[in-house]
Amino acid sequence: MHTSINGFEMSYLCEGDHHNTPIIFIHGFPFNKSFWTEQISYLKDNFYCISYDVRGHGESRDDAPSYNIDLFVDDLFGLMDYLKLPKAIICGLSMGGYIALRAYERFPDIFISIILAASKSEPDTIEAKTGRLKAIHLLHENGIEEYAENSLRNLFSEASIVENTPSVIKIRNIILQTPISTIEKTLLALAARSDTSSVLSKINVPALIIGGTEDRMIPMNVLQNMGKQIPHASVNFIPHTAHLVNCENPIAFNELLKDFLMGIK
Repeated sequence: MHTSINGFEMSYLCEGDHHNTPIIFIHGFPFNKSFWTEQISYLKDNFYCISYDVRGHGESRDDAPSYNIDLFVDDLFGLMDYLKLPKAIICGLSMGGYIALRAYERFPDIFISIILAASKSEPDTIEAKTGRLKAIHLLHENGIEEYAENSLRNLFSEASIVENTPSVIKIRNIILQTPISTIEKTLLALAARSDTSSVLSKINVPALIIGGTEDRMIPMNVLQNMGKQIPHASVNFIPHTAHLVNCENPIAFNELLKDFLMGIK
């Protein structure tokens, strides 16, 4: 399905009974709404599941000259208004988590609970910003194929890469289909994002944090520290998974999700 949101055509998906509690899934970078297929299939009988392509990604193609996290948040609010959702559970992984935290910071009363997977509240370090700029340079110099291969090594555990699991193949194909301009603009938006750490202690809804034990991008101690600052947070780690924890072990991820969600439904 498509609708016009803030000047572009957003592609989104809704599954389940709209009378059930809504949960909005926000994908990471540079993926699309199909990133959450396993989770939606698992939860749609009990929840109204919504996923969407962040502008520029998937089928939400957009020619804005630049992106920023607040723009992505405005798009999320626009979708909620369009779907007439006064409140929702929000679930974001990595970039999706950055969007979720900023959204909560701006309008906390519209969220029933928050789920953060492989994400953090701190802004990029100087080293991380430099790495994103280097990635843009290499993307233009060496092409999308090499960019995708480099990304996969950071996103998945070594075992998944060696075995070339279906999830690795899926993510590789998604990256290859993402416009270079979207990758560049989103990398710059991620590098420029603000610090949302001050909102953690103000989160007064149930919160679930999920990470992978082998995640080199968001290590366990970062998520543990974030969990200590959120009053009602549960922090969980899935063994032998890296950054894309929901893709590498969807069964364990889905069980954590359902246990958490059924407890607050």
